[in-house]
Amino acid sequence: MSTAPASPAGNSPLLQLPRELRNQIYGYLLGAEVITIQCAVTKAPKSRVAVGGEIGFCEALYQKHKLTYPLAHRSTWAVPVNNLAVPADDFQLDSSTVHMTYQIDLSLRKTSPLALELQLLGVCQQLHAEVVEVFYSKKTFSFTSAFAIPAATAFLGDRSTDALGSVRSLELRLEEALGFPLLEGDYPKTNEWSVIRDTYGYYPRLCELLASRWVSLRKLSLIIESRAMYYRGTQPQTLPTMKQLFEGGYEESHTSWSNLEQSTLASWIHPLFKVTGLRALSVFWFMTSPTIQRELDTVLLMAQRMLGGRKQTEDLDELIFRSHVVSKFSHIMEGSLAWYNSDMRLLRWQEDNPEYYPDSSVLDRASDDNSQPIDAHVYHSIVQTMFERYNAFRICRFELEASDG
Repeated sequence: MSTAPASPAGNSPLLQLPRELRNQIYGYLLGAEVITIQCAVTKAPKSRVAVGGEIGFCEALYQKHKLTYPLAHRSTWAVPVNNLAVPADDFQLDSSTVHMTYQIDLSLRKTSPLALELQLLGVCQQLHAEVVEVFYSKKTFSFTSAFAIPAATAFLGDRSTDALGSVRSLELRLEEALGFPLLEGDYPKTNEWSVIRDTYGYYPRLCELLASRWVSLRKLSLIIESRAMYYRGTQPQTLPTMKQLFEGGYEESHTSWSNLEQSTLASWIHPLFKVTGLRALSVFWFMTSPTIQRELDTVLLMAQRMLGGRKQTEDLDELIFRSHVVSKFSHIMEGSLAWYNSDMRLLRWQEDNPEYYPDSSVLDRASDDNSQPIDAHVYHSIVQTMFERYNAFRICRFELEASDG
């Protein structure tokens, strides 16, 4: 998407106009929509199911994320088969590695105005050079599907310096595993109870790239999906509301959760602190643990370290956020607008009236929440996954902006 064509400009009427007028035209023509970058499988081992001989897991993965356009000028990465959720009755015939790259969401290539904008980038070298800054600065590049971190690292690493320096807004999905066994693709590669999944060593590299002098990022949206392993007993049927968390009254035993130190900040956040000078930080956190103070402290520290325009990090000491608890057993969705002060551990809240829904319509209500700042398809997909795997989960939304001081 950053390779300039070699055709000459010729006597284009557009290019005969003054540069200031051309920039205005580019601004009107190029929209500010989200561009979703997905993973694509370039090569996968042939595989079969032991009984029946049907197509195996890896070949099905290849069909699901098949590369549609030529691979030229695109970086790739490798994923070991044993790090994927391959069924026990599935076996590989010729390899043990899946090779991947990135591509634009196929549905976007077929729709206007993005299809027209991509054609505009390919008219000639001069037009490409003039349009690229406006194009990249007005878009939000979203990496929220499978293998988001290596896809983001490869895509951004392949951009020209002009294109990379023009990127202003990014959306990134992080899948946090709490208490699960360590896998090869996790970060950090230690026996910590909190890791980020499917990074394959690219997570620190991505953070360093975003913090480099080549990038002038202004807005970062993080979608954090925390999935918990319950060590003893069963999952709680609901999670505590704000009132129960900070005034008591949550009777569910927490021994079914974990005996680990849940208030300790996860070490995976530290590479993110290299990304500074942001004007806006949006965090949409899906969590399944009964605790919340760890997540609040994490977001507050992110804001203190990553937002620009502050003389001292202590200037920001309070969070305002929206929280929802969704339970499929009680068919309830409870919401709160809350304020959290990390120094005094005080929180005040304004609770919405609990909403009860018959059967599974609570899932539809949670999925159709119009207040989310992220793509509706991504939001619905995460809510659906959480609803299938857990009895209850919490959704917290944080919208933070840099001060002018």
